Amino acid sequence: MACAKSRHATSDLRRGLQQLDPELRTPASKKANLFDALLNGAKLTVRILSNLEPLTDAIAAYRHFEYADTAKYVGL
Repeated sequence: MACAKSRHATSDLRRGLQQLDPELRTPASKKANLFDALLNGAKLTVRILSNLEPLTDAIAAYRHFEYADTAKYVGL
């Protein structure tokens, strides 16, 4: 009995959401393609950010060297 109530509540919720957002009426294959595209975009973002880490480390090291060099000339 509880399972039937849960199914009715789920289908009511689904119908209500479809009325609010027609995008939810798209076929499952389109939703899967969209999800795959979002997942690939997230993977690409992680790859880009992981490649930027050595660059930011190099910039930080250069700045540290630059500040240390400046401090030496100033006499700090």
